[in-house]
Amino acid sequence: MAGPPTFIELSREEQALELRSYLRSIGASLQEKGPENIEDDMQEIISKCDTCLKTDLSDIDIESFLCSIVSVIIGIGTVDVESKLVIDFSQKLLKYEDERFGNIILKTLWLLYGTVDPVLPARFQLYSDIVDVAKRCKQLLLVYKGINNLNKSLLSNNHTKKQKQSLFRQLHGALIENGHSELAAEVMIELLRNYTSDDGKQAKDDAKKCIASAIADPKTFLFEPLLYLTPVISLQNTPLHELLVIFVSGNLTNYLDFYKGHKDLIKSLGNIFNNNI
Repeated sequence: MAGPPTFIELSREEQALELRSYLRSIGASLQEKGPENIEDDMQEIISKCDTCLKTDLSDIDIESFLCSIVSVIIGIGTVDVESKLVIDFSQKLLKYEDERFGNIILKTLWLLYGTVDPVLPARFQLYSDIVDVAKRCKQLLLVYKGINNLNKSLLSNNHTKKQKQSLFRQLHGALIENGHSELAAEVMIELLRNYTSDDGKQAKDDAKKCIASAIADPKTFLFEPLLYLTPVISLQNTPLHELLVIFVSGNLTNYLDFYKGHKDLIKSLGNIFNNNI
C-alpha cells in the first residue's frame, strides 16, 4: 500500500484526487471520481477521513494524511465554504474517542487552528472542539495559555457575550477535570465578569459554581475578589454567600457555627468539613 499523499506543486483539485484515491486504497467507500466542485469533493473526503483511524496504518501515516487534508482546506472557496469544511473536519475527528489517536487528532486540529485566518468565523467552534480533545488527552495546557492570551488570540468584539460565556464555562469544567484548579478559578472569574445585573438566573448559577469550586479547592486561598463580582453580589443573604464571607473575614468559630446549621450544604461541596478545619 502506498503511503499518504504528499503534494508538490499540485492544484487543489489534484490534491483532492490524491486524497480520494488514498482513502479508497485503505477501504473508504468513495467513488473513484468526485464532484466537479472542489468544495463538494472535499466534503465527501472529510466525511470518510476517519477511515484512516480504523486501519493498521502507522501513527506517522495517519498524521500525515490528516495534515494533507488541512493543507487543502486552508483558503478554499469563500469564507462560508471554508468555515463549513473546517467545522465538519473538526467535528468528524472530535467524535472519534479512541485514546490511541487522541494526540494525533489534537495535533491535527491545533495545526488547523494555527493555520486558518484568525478572523475565520469557524475558528471559535474549532477551538471549542480542541478543548474537548485536549481534555480527553489531559493536554489542556498545550492549548490554553491563560485568560489574557485567549482574549488576545481568539476572542473579539465579534463574539457574542453568550459565546464567550459558553467557552469560559467549557474551559472551567475541562480545567477542573484535568486538575488545574487555579487556572479554572481564573476562567470562572472572567466568566462572572462578563455578566451584568440583567443576566438573571444563569449568572447566579455560575456564581454558585464559582464559590463552591473555590471553597472546595484546598489550593485556593484568595476569596475576597469574588465578593465584588456582580453575580456574586446577587447571592447576598444566601447561605453560600454567607459561607464565602466567612472564608474572607470570619474565623473558626464562625465556620463551626455555620456548619451546625448547614451540614447539607457543606456535604454538597464535597464534604469539605475536615479539610477546612
